[in-house]
Amino acid sequence: MNKFLIAFALWASSSVAQAQCATDEPEPRRALISFQGREGLWFPMPIARCVLSEIEVLRATMRENELLLDGQRLRDQRIALLSSSVEITRGEASALALQLDEATQELERSRDFWKHPVLWFSVGLLLGVIAVGAVVIAI
Repeated sequence: MNKFLIAFALWASSSVAQAQCATDEPEPRRALISFQGREGLWFPMPIARCVLSEIEVLRATMRENELLLDGQRLRDQRIALLSSSVEITRGEASALALQLDEATQELERSRDFWKHPVLWFSVGLLLGVIAVGAVVIAI
């Protein structure tokens, strides 16, 4: 698609160049010539200068288009990198969410210390020792 747009721009600029390089000179504007056995085309110098200036503008436009295409490729690569970075970040976020849930559950379990059987065994043993001591002192 980009190559089509570039070709269209080149075609459009060449047709504009032909229109701008037109002169009010009478015919003949060009003629076929032969020099040292080589065929060629003759046309007036003002038209040659105009066409040459248009060719320079066309080259500059082509360089600009190439730079724009390079910039577009770089932006596409950056978008791809950012998209992969987003996917990695989402994966890390879900892993962190799981770790947070596990830590929250562990904290809730540590707060329920009165449900632990070792605590009740220790309390029962302590109360038993106190009761035996009270009985021994009373006797």
